[in-house]
Amino acid sequence: GNPGKGGTLVEGCAIQYAFLDGIVPFTSDVKVVNTLIQNCGQYSFGGLGGGNYEVLYSTIVNYQNQLQRETPALVVADFIPGTDIRDQPTQLRLVNSIVYSDGSNYANEVLLDGDLSAEVAHNILRTDTYKNTLNTNGNLLNIDPKFKDVRKQDFSLDTLSPASGAAIPLPNISKDIKGINRSTSKPDIGAFERSID
Repeated sequence: GNPGKGGTLVEGCAIQYAFLDGIVPFTSDVKVVNTLIQNCGQYSFGGLGGGNYEVLYSTIVNYQNQLQRETPALVVADFIPGTDIRDQPTQLRLVNSIVYSDGSNYANEVLLDGDLSAEVAHNILRTDTYKNTLNTNGNLLNIDPKFKDVRKQDFSLDTLSPASGAAIPLPNISKDIKGINRSTSKPDIGAFERSID
């Protein structure tokens, strides 16, 4: 992370098999769009010590992860653990994204810690902690996203995916991670728009 630096845009990327963290900015402005982050050892996406974070149309997953994870896939907090940086202004916009995993160890893939302002809408999330608080705004909780073939790391959507047509159109985001046009009325949640077979 680069404390105090300007905004960073991560768009259309695939970040895979990071031994520790995928994207973990500190006290930053970071926007992640149409990005796949899979199978990291610790946080796949973490915004720590405050900042302004947007995660839009992204797929953050841990499937058949060989690394011993003990941390949620997505964490946003108004402090940095082990430092004096606390109570920093923190905003999160998590929209049209999938944060999910297989395996029985991880009932919680989302952690929102501290005093933060969060818009969490039209996502598929694996969470036990927030199952009664994030079950609004079009979020689907603890429902298998039904990816095409996780054994081959294919995180595009199967025909029966609950993500299909469940996103909300966002201005200025008209394509997916592969450049496929998104539906203008009922786009799909996650980085991959399902092409019509």
